[in-house]
Amino acid sequence: MVVIPAFVRRLASQRRVQIYLMEDAEEGSRNQLLNRIAYRVAMDGGQDNDFELLRRVAEDTGLDPVEVVKTIDSGRSAALRGALQEE
Repeated sequence: MVVIPAFVRRLASQRRVQIYLMEDAEEGSRNQLLNRIAYRVAMDGGQDNDFELLRRVAEDTGLDPVEVVKTIDSGRSAALRGALQEE
């Protein structure tokens, strides 16, 4: 049996909370919010399934699917650059 440490479970829960903030995003602020959430999820160790959920939630708000993918990639890339600069 694999035991998942409590701090890992908390991070996963925090990522889900961030992702579902997208549901309440108002038109005109959705793309910027999506970028910030993608960045935060990446910085918190987000996995592919987290970003897939974020993509689906963002598309459900009415954002263009192509733009959603580009924005998520931008947020993830910014997080990676930030993480590399901290080393």
